[in-house]
Amino acid sequence: MKINPLICLISFVLVLNGCKTLNKDECQTGDWEAIGYEDGLNGELRSRVGQHREACAKHHVKIDLQSYNLGYDAGLELYCKAGNGYKMGLNGSVYNSVCPAQLEADFLLGYHQGRDIYDLRRQVNQLEQHIINNTKSIELSEVKIESYKNEMLSETTTPERRLALWDLIEQENINIDKLDLIEIELADEIDILKFDLESKTSAAAY
Repeated sequence: MKINPLICLISFVLVLNGCKTLNKDECQTGDWEAIGYEDGLNGELRSRVGQHREACAKHHVKIDLQSYNLGYDAGLELYCKAGNGYKMGLNGSVYNSVCPAQLEADFLLGYHQGRDIYDLRRQVNQLEQHIINNTKSIELSEVKIESYKNEMLSETTTPERRLALWDLIEQENINIDKLDLIEIELADEIDILKFDLESKTSAAAY
């Protein structure tokens, strides 16, 4: 179906407005084909028309269901392209299973490719944040060790306290060694994920 450029313009304005329901003027002057086109293009459920019907009923306006469905189907046809599926998956967007059977396989092919990349990026980000937190823990242990050493050098510190401080320093050093090992393991895991991420990104056809 060929969409009138005016419909596309109206649809664009509706997207900018981000309207969840229609007001009185939109109900009275609304281009139902354009409204349907916008909803289809955004992957909204077809049942969304019920929200429009309810909103406009408050203003005693009856929607043009035939025009709405005509526009919705046209918008949905563009939404269900593999390239759009890839973009949605890449953004971590949720798919509402709105694509008809003859279009869904193509859409899902792109969606799953994008979603795989999104999930890998999220895993990398989580592990990198883990490393940041790990580094902060190491720095905290180092600060504690320095504080314990300074206290050991104090003339007012008793021999018993020095022995206790020595044990505390040993515990912090053991903790640092464990954290260092964890950081190495995390870095290795990140390298593996980044290699997989680069491979999947390069293989993506969109």
